[in-house]
Amino acid sequence: MYFLIPFTLLGGIYYYGYKLQTNVFEAKLDSINSLVWYLIYALVEVSVGLLLMRFAKYLVVALLSPLLAHISEKTERILTGVKQPYSWNQFKEDIIRAIKLIIRNFIWYYLYFLLIQVIAFIFWENPSESPLQWLNVLICAYYYGFSFMDYVNERRRRSVNESIAFIRNHSGLAISIGLLYYFMIFVPVDLKIFFNYTLTLSNTVELFIQLFWWILASSAPIVGIVAATIAMNEIDPAKESSEPEQN
Repeated sequence: MYFLIPFTLLGGIYYYGYKLQTNVFEAKLDSINSLVWYLIYALVEVSVGLLLMRFAKYLVVALLSPLLAHISEKTERILTGVKQPYSWNQFKEDIIRAIKLIIRNFIWYYLYFLLIQVIAFIFWENPSESPLQWLNVLICAYYYGFSFMDYVNERRRRSVNESIAFIRNHSGLAISIGLLYYFMIFVPVDLKIFFNYTLTLSNTVELFIQLFWWILASSAPIVGIVAATIAMNEIDPAKESSEPEQN
């Protein structure tokens, strides 16, 4: 049932972004002041729509932080039979920490991304064909894996700096988990067929193809957090001091 949540959430974000981008403005351009406000409104609405469509897959990871924290803890409980002591205040702190780290990781990723693009633009005639673009993929994967692994680090009561050092020492694992997530969520999904569907054979075939890709992409956060929790349990098992689960 957990798969239904990112499926619905990601679809809602994408749909809202699509509606904003395709919205037709009805402007009343009867003065310079109204023209200026119309241009501001149009710019903001189109920009928000573009951001929601292009970065929906990033946004959904942050919005799913409470769910991912719960799934990570439940996965570990199934693997070890050890139940972590529950505290609502601690749970809220875990979510806030996860969101902060997601934002931090994306900022660092985009700084590296911009640096790579500048170097590729200077030294390659076609920057998109530069082999440095593969380095960009690995950096992106590292930060995705980092975000998933930190849920376990938080339960081990590691500070943010300790978590950063731990994951750097296991960067290969972070990249592996991140690559799994990266390739699942960056499949060629185009949901426009759902919003402009007409009953024809070609449209129906395309709809089912896009639905398959959409299911694969939306399941990526769940698969990623489960994979990270299993892997972390292998290299850093839960402490025996936690309360055993009562059957």
